[in-house]
Amino acid sequence: MLSIKQTTMIRVHTNSDNFLFSCYLTVLVATFLMFLNSTHAKIVKHVLEVNYFEGSPDGVYKGNILGINGKFPGPTIYAEVGDQLEVDVINLIQDGQNLSIHWHGLHQRNQHFEDG
Repeated sequence: MLSIKQTTMIRVHTNSDNFLFSCYLTVLVATFLMFLNSTHAKIVKHVLEVNYFEGSPDGVYKGNILGINGKFPGPTIYAEVGDQLEVDVINLIQDGQNLSIHWHGLHQRNQHFEDG
């Protein structure tokens, strides 16, 4: 007499299955966040007019102080990661002085002139 045994395959979930699912989910979320971040990138435009004006920057009246857009200190420029800045600088100093502007608080990754 021939007896036939029926074999049943039982799938046992292991830690490697959970790890693979976790990796898949992480990649999916990271891809979504990169897409979301890139779709919100924008061009941030500013016009900076540099000139002398009368004011009291430290509480004491000064005849002429150098400012931007009639303010001292100048305006804060807000931007987010991925944004492009477009800044037009207009030199309105009456006595013909040259003008140079530098920035503080910028994190320029992978650049040798990082300031921040």
